[in-house]
Amino acid sequence: MVRMAATNRAKTHSALSSPSRVALINELRTAGGPLDAHQLSEICGLHVTTVRFHLEALITAGLVASTTAPSNGRGRPRLLYSSVSQMAQTSEEDSYLQLSRLMAQSWASNTGGTPAERAEQAGREWAKSSISESEAGQRPLVQVAAEVNAMFTEIGFEPELLDTADGIHFELHACPFGAIAAEHPEIVCNIHLGLLRGTIERLTRVGYQAKITPWATPTMCQAAVLPNESAESGSNGSGADPAAAS
Repeated sequence: MVRMAATNRAKTHSALSSPSRVALINELRTAGGPLDAHQLSEICGLHVTTVRFHLEALITAGLVASTTAPSNGRGRPRLLYSSVSQMAQTSEEDSYLQLSRLMAQSWASNTGGTPAERAEQAGREWAKSSISESEAGQRPLVQVAAEVNAMFTEIGFEPELLDTADGIHFELHACPFGAIAAEHPEIVCNIHLGLLRGTIERLTRVGYQAKITPWATPTMCQAAVLPNESAESGSNGSGADPAAAS
């Protein structure tokens, strides 16, 4: 099972290693609706066969979803493609530059509160600026989990999604800011907690809670999206988890 999970993470990482695939995801996000392979081919300047090849890799990685268009009675039905995550793509920007910008935003804010609270608010603003109002709405937990998993993947966490009886859990096998997070989890991890909470609030009106457990093992962090009741009953109240849900 460990080998299979590592293989799946490797496939996901490989899916984002191609500039053409990143370009396809960006176009799907900004299109305002699903697109077919021919439309993407014209927009991105790629052969339609190449587009389909890249789309299959992105679907396997859980980053793109496909649906069948209504049939017009002629030929094979068209496949329409859409991005799973609605996060703004930041692949052109160095990850530490992005973190520096968020940290500066948290310190420059006049909201008061502790550094951890201000960091979480910066993460919420990150989600708010990345997910358009038109994308906000009502989604079942399974769809929210898929979008959060895609978001974690694109940021660089190498997530493994675990569907359990009490909610959705993620094992985060890498951190794009690991060196700083190890020294200042109250800042870095709370930025990510704010991003996770803000994303869930933008995606659904149903009451879910989110928590992040930094360094649950020496090489892995954990995150969870739980119904309110599960999150409350699972809280240990110890305060030892600097990014845990309250």
